[in-house]
Amino acid sequence: MKILLIIIPVILILIKLLTSKADVKGEQVVKILASGGKVIDVRSQSEYRSGHIENSINIPLADILNGVKKNGIQKETPLILYCASGARSASAKRFLVKEGYTKVFNGGSLHHLSRMT
Repeated sequence: MKILLIIIPVILILIKLLTSKADVKGEQVVKILASGGKVIDVRSQSEYRSGHIENSINIPLADILNGVKKNGIQKETPLILYCASGARSASAKRFLVKEGYTKVFNGGSLHHLSRMT
């Protein structure tokens, strides 16, 4: 019985991570980019090299905070994050919001976001 108390929350967390959805759609993407927003690909460098959204910046999830600072991205700059499924971009969004970034959006997957840009 005790094992179920551990397994069930773990399964629920995994489901949440694997089903992270984009929180920005169509015209919103266009408006964000027109207002100076940046698109950040949080996948690995090898994933990025295999295909990415034009003009996106590759900052792998593990280096997200250092990467935005290194690229001179201000905390008020609108950011659209994406990855392969939307899970890593959701994690990156949570981290950046905790660090004070105010306009951060999960663009979901590369496939999803590429249909809007």
